[in-house]
Amino acid sequence: MDGTVVAPRTLEAFRRLETAEEYMSFFGVRCEPAVLAAGRVQILLRFSRDLAEIDARDPAPGEAERLELYERALRVAYAMFRWASPEAERALGVLRGPGCAGCSGGSGCGP
Repeated sequence: MDGTVVAPRTLEAFRRLETAEEYMSFFGVRCEPAVLAAGRVQILLRFSRDLAEIDARDPAPGEAERLELYERALRVAYAMFRWASPEAERALGVLRGPGCAGCSGGSGCGP
């Protein structure tokens, strides 16, 4: 044993996670630190959007199924950023929310 303490995979433990690295570790997703550093915002935005869709399901999945779906969503979000070209990322609309026209000249986000 290397002395590493592994948190139980529960929704309660999941809700305490804060960083992309913690999410990756929690689900055992191997990632390249440089890729995670470059795509942190895009990966977490995609992951967050997918979590909202999972949480909105009716009937709601049980804890074990929900955690499996969360893990799959994180793996997909990472893989999409890892393997997508910049053009494909833009086409996927990872950074754009509904109704967003995109950025122009540093105008920032907002209504």
